[in-house]
Amino acid sequence: MKVQLPSWKKDTPVAIQELLNSFFEKLQPRAKIDLDDWSDKFRFLPESTSSEPGQWRTDRFPYLREIMKCLSPSSRARTIDVMKGAQLGFTELMICWMLYT
Repeated sequence: MKVQLPSWKKDTPVAIQELLNSFFEKLQPRAKIDLDDWSDKFRFLPESTSSEPGQWRTDRFPYLREIMKCLSPSSRARTIDVMKGAQLGFTELMICWMLYT
């Protein structure tokens, strides 16, 4: 849904029109993006806690992708059960989820 910008009176200064237009454009709803895509785009792993700091790459953890898809708003899942081993990235997945929401 696109926010319709108001029509300005002829005597409204151009700078104010541009300022208000950019303000109203920011009111646009965010595009719906799944957790795995969001994490790939916005999540960075810090040097202090990660053996591989830098940009999060879901491809590095392919076994987490389905869980991340189930945690996304586009999923119809209401309950998610996970059986996992230790040190497999689940805590980082939960951090991604908390930052996402």
